[in-house]
Parts: sequence; C-alpha cells; structure tokens
Amino acid sequence: MRRYALRRLRADDGLTLLETVVALLVFSLIMGGLAGSMTLLARTAAVNKARSIAVSLAQKYIEEARAKGGTNVQLCPGTSPPPPQTVPSFNGQTNLTMAIATQTTSTCLTYQKTKSVGSYSYTVTTQVMQDGQPGTTIAGQPIVEKYLDVVLTWTAPKPGSYELSTVLNNNTTITATEATGLQFDMQDGSGNKIGTATVTWHFKVCASTVTCNGSQTNVLQEGDTQENGQPLVTMAAGTYNCFLDNTNASGWVPNATKNPANYTLDMTNGTISGPCTVTSGQVLDWITYWQPIGSCAYSSTTKGGLNVYVVDQNGTPVKNASVTISPVTGTGTYAAKPSGNGSATAGYYASFTGLPDDFYYYNVDLTGYNSVTNLGPACVAGTKVTTAKASITSSSGCATTGNNGNVTVTVTDASGVKVGNNSTVGLFNATTGAWVAVGKTTAGVVTKTGVPSGAYYLLVSDSTTTGAAVNGVTQYKYDGSGAIGPLCVADTTAAPNGNAMSATLQPYQTNQCPDTNSNGTLNVTVMDGAGHAVGNAPVQYINIDAIGAPQPGATVKSNATTGAASLGSRSYDPYLIIGNSPAATQATGYFMTLGATCVNANPKNYTINLNGYATVLVGVDNESAPIKTYNIVITDSTPQQNQTTQSLTVIQGSSNAVSATFSHLPTGTGYNLAVYSATDTGDNGSLVCSGTYDWTGVTTYPNANNGTPPTCVDSSS
Repeated sequence: MRRYALRRLRADDGLTLLETVVALLVFSLIMGGLAGSMTLLARTAAVNKARSIAVSLAQKYIEEARAKGGTNVQLCPGTSPPPPQTVPSFNGQTNLTMAIATQTTSTCLTYQKTKSVGSYSYTVTTQVMQDGQPGTTIAGQPIVEKYLDVVLTWTAPKPGSYELSTVLNNNTTITATEATGLQFDMQDGSGNKIGTATVTWHFKVCASTVTCNGSQTNVLQEGDTQENGQPLVTMAAGTYNCFLDNTNASGWVPNATKNPANYTLDMTNGTISGPCTVTSGQVLDWITYWQPIGSCAYSSTTKGGLNVYVVDQNGTPVKNASVTISPVTGTGTYAAKPSGNGSATAGYYASFTGLPDDFYYYNVDLTGYNSVTNLGPACVAGTKVTTAKASITSSSGCATTGNNGNVTVTVTDASGVKVGNNSTVGLFNATTGAWVAVGKTTAGVVTKTGVPSGAYYLLVSDSTTTGAAVNGVTQYKYDGSGAIGPLCVADTTAAPNGNAMSATLQPYQTNQCPDTNSNGTLNVTVMDGAGHAVGNAPVQYINIDAIGAPQPGATVKSNATTGAASLGSRSYDPYLIIGNSPAATQATGYFMTLGATCVNANPKNYTINLNGYATVLVGVDNESAPIKTYNIVITDSTPQQNQTTQSLTVIQGSSNAVSATFSHLPTGTGYNLAVYSATDTGDNGSLVCSGTYDWTGVTTYPNANNGTPPTCVDSSS
C-alpha cells in the first residue's frame, strides 16, 4: 500500500521544468510560422484590395466621362500640374493632340488628382487625346474621335498601377479596353518613385534584336517621361529592349546594386538598358533604380570595381590600350592596366578591382591613337562592377586594333588595264615605319594575309621593259607609283572580305626624273615647322622606281646640332624621304612626315620639315548643375575644317573643374575652340565658351609663357 501511494503521489506531480520549456518552444515555433503566414496573407489581401479598388475607380471615371458625351469631354486648363500639350503616341497613333478646354466647365476633367478610399491613396491621371485627322461618316459628316486614358498609381502597400482606355466619338459611342504596353518607373534605392514634372528621363523602345542605346536611331518608340513615369507607351505584346538616360535628371545616376543583373548600366553616361516584356491586356511597369550623385561619395570601406571598355572611332574593340584611372575625391593611385580582357566580339576592357566608392576619371593611351584623358567620371558605388566606355581615334584615321587583316592590291595602267605579272608591291606603315612585302602580282593582282591593322602607304614598281636599252639605260614601261595613301588596313573582324587597294602606274618618265646611270649623294636636313634643326631624327629613303625592291633603305639619324643626315650615293631616280620623331622628343610630339625629291645632281640636298603635335588642355568648370556633360570641339583652319571632339562630364563646383587633353593636334594657327553644353538641344548642344587660338609649338598649352586656352566657366542657369 505504501508503495502504491508513493507511485500515485509521483504521478500527480505534473510536468517537469524541462518538459514545460520544450512544450513552450514547440508552441512558439508553430505560432511564429502561423504569424508569418498570416502577415503574408494579410499583405497579399491588401495588395489585391488596392488593385480591386483601382479597377473600380477607373471604371467609375470612364462611366462619368460617358455621361458627359464624347463631344464635351476635355481636360480642364490651369490645373497643377498642368496637362501636357503633346502626346508621343497612343495605341499606335502618332498624330494625336491633347484636348484641353479654353476654360474650366462642369464637363471638363482634371488632368491629375489624388483620390483616397479608406487607407488607400491613389494618384489619378486622366488624358483626353483627339485625332488630328478625323474621318467622316458614310453621309460625309465628320467623326470627332477621342481617346480617354485613365491611370491610377499607388505606392502602398506595394507600388502598382492600373490603366483603362476608352474611345469616344461625337455619337457618344464608347468602347473600353484594358491597355497593353509599358510605362517607365524610376525608383530610388528604397523603392520610392523619383520621376517628377521637371526631373525626367529620355526613353527608347527597340526590337529585341536591336541594341538600344543613346546613339540608336532604329527605335520603335521614343520620348521623354512625365511625372511618375508617364506616359503609357502603347506596345503590342512581346519582348523588347528598353533604354533610359538621365538627360534631364542629371542629379541621378544608375544604382549600382539594385538593378537586375541582366540590365546594362552605363554610369558615365547615366543610362540603363535591358529587356522588357509586354503581356497582352496589361501594362508593364519597367522599374529601374537610380541613386543621387551624392551616393558616389568617397568611402574607404565599400569596395567595387570598374571595367573600362576601349573602342576606336568606328566602335571596333581595341586591344591592349593603356588605361589609367584617378579618383575625384580619394587620393589613391592605381597602376595602368591594358585593355586585354574580353574578346573581339564582346569587347576588350581594362579591369580595376578593390576600388573605394568614388567617382573615377579614366585616361586611355595607345601608340597610333590620339590619347584621351579625364573621361567619365564613372560612379563606383557598392560592391558591383561599374562599366564605362572610352573611344579613341586613330591619329592616322585608321583603326589599329592589334589584330591582323588581309589585303588585295590591283595594279592597272592609265587606261585601267591590269598590268600583268611584273609589279612588285609593298606597304609602309604610316605610324611605325614597318615595311610589309606584299609580293608580285599575278595578272595584275596580289593578296597578302596577316597584315597588322593600321595606316599604310602603298608602293608599286614594275619591271616590264619596252625594248633595248638606250645609252645603256633600260627602258621600262611604267614609272613607280610613289606613295599612295595613307590607306587603312582593317582587321578580319571589321573587314572579313579583306581590304581592297589599287595603284595606277603612269607611263615611263612621266615623273620627269632623269633615269641615267649616274649617281648623286643624297643629303637631307631635318627641320621643324619654325625652321629650327631637329637632331637625332630617324631618316629613311625609298627609291620609288627601284625595280623589284621599292622598300626603305637603312635608317640614318640626323646630326644632333645641325639636323643633317647623309643617305649616301643614290642613283638618279625619284625618292620618298621619311622623317620621324627623335626618340627623345616622342613625348613632346613630332610625327612621321613624308617628302619627295628627285636625285638629279651630285650632291642632291633636300630639306624635310617635320610636322609636330601640340598638346592642348581645355578646362571646364561646371557651376550650373550637379553633373553636366560638355562637348569640346576644336576646328582647324584648313579648307577641310577638320574637327576634333571630346566629351567631358564635370561634377558641380570649381574644385571639381577638369581638363580634356587634346594630345595630337598638328601645329598650326587659327584653331577655333568651342565648348557646348551637351545636355541642351542642338547638334553639339548650346554654346558656353568659344575663341580662336594659335598652337604653333611642339609643346603643351597653356604653359608658363602662354595662358591659352582659358578654363571655360559654365554658370548658366
């Protein structure tokens, strides 16, 4: 009995502390899951309710418009914000005008208003558009057709929109259909809409097979956003490429971390592009995320990256250009990187990693190209890699990509008849001086593969004779071609079918250079444009009529003091003289110069004047907007009016003033310099500063003795 009572007493003791804690833990886990599910269900219900209310309101406004009659429906004037005056497009119509009453009446509709239903708040935008080319009835009466578009947008509990469109005519018939298309939704990093009536973006919609960018003209739709991303861009169901740039929203740059991975962000030019898919009966909100300029402020703790893609003036990727970067705010220094990553199809780029958040300018340099400096600035923010692009122009006008191309040369006489099998063809690189032996023609044609891309002079000689020698001098049929060019050799990517060149040979002795068995000593003096001797300049010659060997002779350097160089005893023939920049002055800038002379005396003295490069720094101080892009155009005084252009993006404030470097301007007088605001209208934008300058020295302007050109200060409002 005692044992039973004891057992019973223990059985009535209840749960232990451990058992109680475990039970409470299990209960809390179950309730926590239920609470999360309940929260999600409540949010989903709230989102659905917000849309349901929007649908009801849109239908209500449509019915109210029906009651007013198609003839009477117009927008009220003088509202805030006012209705837009133009309509980019609607339902494929491009000839529509906004129907706005001359005065407020009981039948006019408010362009934009706020409507609250319970805890839900909506922005209601109404547009009434009228066909600018009305049709007629079978009886010849005009049909006044109007389009009524009602858009409701809301921000809570989740941003959304609903649109309903209607067609009305003067017979008051009405057909309502749900719109199909897209609208642009620009948001900050917290998901708040940032489009306003004054801060707008330029948009383009392109076919899915077309690259949508700032220069693309093959577009399906194009225009400017209005407040909150309006207007609706009517598109048929399908997949497209969409594009936005911050032309009128320069205080905002693409958010480097929030946008989808398949969007292309150009931080330098302030653009975002990517795929956009439109579903039938629905309006796509194409959401892009932007960040204020200040978000690129210097931070030593957050590290991102910068890839700088390099292309030539034709958009062809350029390999192994030297790229350097410099921060706007920070003080870090970064070693130059080559544009060696990537491929000829995807593009070549220089990659910089571990960069603190900041704006970065970047410079590109490559032999044979005009250097570009202070491009950008590119915004590196967060941990993502920012992509930027640099375009460099070949100093010869020809692309030097680092890849090879193929060349086919056709040689004809003055009548256009191919000359046969006796022509020897060569190419002389106009930048490096390298010689490429193309070979002998077969039936007037010769092909050479594997020629490095770049600029070349074409030279042809021919060994066809016309009969017996006269006074011991062989009588040939043709003169040599001389230097033809410079001609461009593009690589196989840019010219898959090869590069076609041609030379026309004139009858023998047309050049009037006597062909005898005599020789004369050829002496060359190398001078600069101002008549000063240039020492240590490499000098070469090419005998234009040399049979079977129209190629450069040995290089001789000019005397360090007098600039004189002796090219030895040469036969009486026409010669091409090549003068180049002394190695010691390569940085300051002479460039290869060609001359021609006829050795017809002993000695034969010839002077070649080397052309030079001036380096010009053009400063821009932006005191006008948070960030602004400028086009700097330099035009020379030649009859061709050659132009050199650079774009420069400058952050506001005199401490951020930067300079564009024009490093390969041929020395000369009468240069016109003009600085334009690229964000304004016009071919180059609106003119900010201009002036005429002489840059005659192989030096850098401005310098201690020459203060031109000045810094251009933009203080426009």
